[in-house]
Amino acid sequence: MTDTIRTTVRLPSSIQQQIETLARARGISGVDVVRSAVEEYLRRVETDRESAGINLQRLALITEFAQAGVDVLLRQLPDHKRDEVIRTVEQRMEQFHGQK
Repeated sequence: MTDTIRTTVRLPSSIQQQIETLARARGISGVDVVRSAVEEYLRRVETDRESAGINLQRLALITEFAQAGVDVLLRQLPDHKRDEVIRTVEQRMEQFHGQK
């Protein structure tokens, strides 16, 4: 393998035991098990992201545009209306996301 670097990772002992067991069963090193697992995880993450059609740059742009627009509109509201909007947002965050 070319162009590799050494990385240290802390794992629970139960996972380390699973790695060692799998490595012995397959006749490979524990390092090879971990490397394969990381490579597979990264492939799946990329595949999931692509299959979901997520364009993170576009999502960030839309979010920033919406936030800027809301900021402008909120500044134009009287204080009592601005407070009402903020309370509504806090209620919706709690209701739909379990947080404020």
